[in-house]
Parts: sequence; structure tokens; C-alpha cells
Amino acid sequence: MPPAPDCTPSPAPWRGSLFAQDFLKPNGPLADSRAWNALGDGELAAVAAGLREIVERFPRQHQPNEATTEDELIWPVLQCLGWRDVLRQQRLSSRGREDVPDGVLFADGAAKAKALEQEEEWRRYGHGAALVEAKRWGVGLDRSSDQQRRTPAGQVLRYLRRADDLTHGALRWGILSNGRCWRLYYAGARSVAEEFLEMDLPAILRRQNRHGLKLFVVLLRPQAFVPDGNGQSLHQFILSEGRRYEERVAANLSDMVFHQVFPRLAKALAAAAEGAGQPLTAPSSLAQVREAALTLLYRLLFILYAEDRGLLPVQNPGYNNYSLRQRRDDVKRRKDGKDVFSTKFCRYWCDLQGLCQAIDKGDPSIGLPPYNGGLFNAAQAPLLAQPAVRLNDQVMADLLADLSSKTGNYINYRDLSVEQLGSIYERLLDHELAHRDGAVTVQPNLFARKKSGSYYTPDALVRLIIKETLTPLVE
Repeated sequence: MPPAPDCTPSPAPWRGSLFAQDFLKPNGPLADSRAWNALGDGELAAVAAGLREIVERFPRQHQPNEATTEDELIWPVLQCLGWRDVLRQQRLSSRGREDVPDGVLFADGAAKAKALEQEEEWRRYGHGAALVEAKRWGVGLDRSSDQQRRTPAGQVLRYLRRADDLTHGALRWGILSNGRCWRLYYAGARSVAEEFLEMDLPAILRRQNRHGLKLFVVLLRPQAFVPDGNGQSLHQFILSEGRRYEERVAANLSDMVFHQVFPRLAKALAAAAEGAGQPLTAPSSLAQVREAALTLLYRLLFILYAEDRGLLPVQNPGYNNYSLRQRRDDVKRRKDGKDVFSTKFCRYWCDLQGLCQAIDKGDPSIGLPPYNGGLFNAAQAPLLAQPAVRLNDQVMADLLADLSSKTGNYINYRDLSVEQLGSIYERLLDHELAHRDGAVTVQPNLFARKKSGSYYTPDALVRLIIKETLTPLVE
């Protein structure tokens, strides 16, 4: 009798930003595609049984080496998925043994036959669908070892770049596996190193996660790599449709930030500044409020993005207790319950200020390294550092709700690019604040960015984020 499914809530056994995560969800667009529905229940059950048998008989308890993992697990899994035509240990260079992936997969026998007509091994890759690199069971894919200076991920990326060059783009897909984790890489990704799809096969089988299992089979079987009548493979379909989906989400977020969030945030900060005794009649005072609103908004966008992408240590319980996603979840729960948010208490504001200070200075006790850029530095927006300037829970709850969800579901910032976040910031830079009839309004001013010194092109902002934000956090 098979074990009962594990119903314990846990993270999805797949991760990565190669494909839009919302696109892969059970109710996402992929589930309506022809390729998804072409895999029937009977065929899926047969493949699942084969995969389970392979994984269960694998002697993981004996610390199998790379050769055993490759022969007894990785290649049998690929065969179970339908890969019948393969060549192993084909050189990617005309001399030496430095660039030798563990194998190359062919969509069918005809493609393999054409490859074998090539005398030089590296030319055979031009007829392949994907290259394969296998590692010993459970080895870290992003860590080097005493024997290997290059990480497994770095190794497969090197092979993939070379194969892409040698085949003039005919082979652009790579599979990296340690038997447990299976990664799919694409040479045409916006960031090949960062954008991959990783699936945990034993976890999928252990949890009897039917959707995860179908994802594993559909995305890694030969049919996913073969172009259809329109010259587009399943992977290319998911990439193109996922990009369109991302663009719609980014456009909706941009409109919401521009028309709702920023004006409301600016007015709330202006009221808080006035309450702290700072008159708003002087242009310099309004400029301070504008800079404070821009800085606070971008801090929030960055934290949401970094937490969704795992660039902040959300898997560390210590950090997670103080994370913005915890505040976001609390706001959603209370709003769903029709709770009332105080106009006097400033709990969310204090939590956010503490989090920003921790990101700026670091907090080793919760696994948070210091961020060395200027975004979270108190000097970036002095108004935000004034103890008397605070936003109440009602204002902060509305702000977090607007930036976090769409039609009842959370916005997945993981699927947005830094360019798309930068475009939101860019759109706001050409506007300034004005004080009219006792109220603060937002109005266009093409010279606003020059007056404030904020003059970033989208590309420059991307470089700023990568250099000063993402890199220190990853390191």
C-alpha cells in the first residue's frame, strides 16, 4: 500500500528564475498548454513508477561516488524520461580533455546518426538537444571542492557557452544534476548563471507532489526540446509567454505605483513632516519629502524583490521573523479578516526602519550580512531618519498591501527583472511635489531629476543594483 501523501505545508520542490514561477503554478498558463495536456495520467503514472524504482534502489546510504551516481541514477532517470539516444564523454575541444561534458542528448535516432557522421567529436554537439553534466550524489552545485577549483554550476556554464559558440546556437540547453537536484540551464537566458530551473526529484517523489512530478517530466523529456510546427519548443514557448506575463505584471505594478502608491506615500510623509514641525512652503522642504518618498518606495521594492529571489536570508528563521514578507502576510491576514489598523500606532513603520538599519549595517545573529551600498544608509534620506517622522499602521498597511498583491494573490517579484524595477523608478524621477491649496500633489517636471541629482538611466540603475546591492548580499 503506497504511503499517504505528505500534506505538510512546505516550499515547492522546484526553484529558480529561468521560467516565471507564476507560469508554472498548478493554475498557471502552462497547465492549459498542449504540451502539458499531451502527457496523460496513464503515461505519467508509468514514468512516476519508473522514477520511484530508480531512486529507491539507488544506494544513497553508502555515499556513492560520481561514477555510481551517474551510472545508477542520472542516466537511468534520463532514459526513463525518454532519452534513448545519447553519446557520452564527447570532447568540446579539438585537443585535450578539459572540456568534456558527461554526455549529449539527441531528440531521436536520426539526429544521433547525423552526429556520428562527424569525425570530430565537438561537431556532434550541433545535432544535440542538450548536454549533460553529472556529479556525485548530493554534492553542492554551487560550491567548489579540493579536487575541483570550478564549481559544478560554473563547469556546466563553461560547457554551455562553448557549445553555444561551436554550434552557432544550435545547442543551447544544459542539464546539471547531483542525482537529487536537477537543473536546467539556457544559454540564451538574460543571466545564464543566475537564471536556471532546479527541481528536487526525491522531494517530489517523497511528497507525492503530482504537479511537481508532471513539471519534472514535461520539462525534461525530449519533447520539450523539440521545435513544433511553428519552430518553437516548449521551453521557448514558456520563455516567451512568461516574458509577456512579466511585462503585464510590471506594467500593472508601475501604473499602481505611479497613480496610487507614490502620491499617497508622498502625502503621508508630508503630513508627518509637518507634524514634526517642518513647514512645507519652501521648495527645499518638498524636495526632501520627494527624496524620502522615492527612497522609501525603492527600499520596499528592493526588499520585496530580494526576499522573493532569496538574496536576503528568508530561509533563516532568525531573519524571517523580521522580514518584510512576515509584515506583508500579517497585513493580508488582517485585511482578509476586516481588521482595523490604527492611525496612532506605528508598529509596521518601526519594524521597517529596524529592518532597513539591519540591512545597512548587517546582523550576524540572524544571518544578515551588511549591505554596503547607499540605498539603506540613513544619510540617503535624512527625513526618514528623524524620530518624529513616522507613518501609522493604517498608512503602512495600505502601502504594503498595494505593493504586495494583485487580485488576491501576491505579486511574485522573483519573476521581475531589475530593468523592470528600474523603469518604475525612472518613471517617477520626472515628477516633483507641489504644495497647492493646502495639499501636496505630484506634478510632471522634466527637470526634476536634475534638480535632485537623481539622474539614472535604466542601464545605470541596473548596474547600481547589481554592483552595490545584489553582489554584496550574495557574497
